[in-house]
Order: sequence, then structure tokens, then C-alpha cells
Amino acid sequence: MDDLDTTIATADHAYRQTAFAHAQTADRLVFLLATRIARNIHRVAAFRDATEVGVDSDHQLDVVCTLTDVLAERNGDPGFEQVAAQIRGDLLRIAETGHFHADNRLLQLPRTPTARRR
Repeated sequence: MDDLDTTIATADHAYRQTAFAHAQTADRLVFLLATRIARNIHRVAAFRDATEVGVDSDHQLDVVCTLTDVLAERNGDPGFEQVAAQIRGDLLRIAETGHFHADNRLLQLPRTPTARRR
């Protein structure tokens, strides 16, 4: 190997390590943001059973659902719109990580501790 090949091999190795670390960091960030989104979603009594949310092409909250049911869709409902406003920044940040794709705009919600019922 000449100097150029060695330099390329070194750069390639560094790139792979950095790309792997970046992917791990992005996954962790998405998980943490999804956990905060889940906390906000589950605070709404009607959404306590939600397991995922869907976003539109602008990464705004579009639907709140379980694995089998749609709990709410964007339709001007004040409760839905309030939650959508609360999580808007988190959805945009998740979008920046590349998590959402044209054919997959769902975000699974991590389980969060159940809110105490009064």
C-alpha cells in the first residue's frame, strides 16, 4: 500500500466509527424524544392507551392510535391540537434525525410509567 491507500484506509475506518456512533446517538435521541412525546400523549385521558402516533408530510401530529384503533385524528379538536402543539418541536427534531420516511410516518411510543388516577 502506498501513502494514499493508507490515508484512505485510515479515513474509511474513522468514517465507519463515526457513522456507527452517530447512528447510536440518533437512536438514543429518538428514543428520549419519543419518551417525552409518550408522556405528553398519555396525560390526555382519551389517549392513555396510545401506542403510536402518525405524522403528516410536514411532521405535524396527524393521528394518535393503538395497534388496532385510531384514538384521534387531526380535526380541530382542542385537546388534540393542544397535544400537537406540545410535541411539535420533538417531532421536528425526530424528523431531523431521518427517522421518518415517505413510506413510514409512524412513531412507536415507548412505555411510560402509568399516571396516577385520581
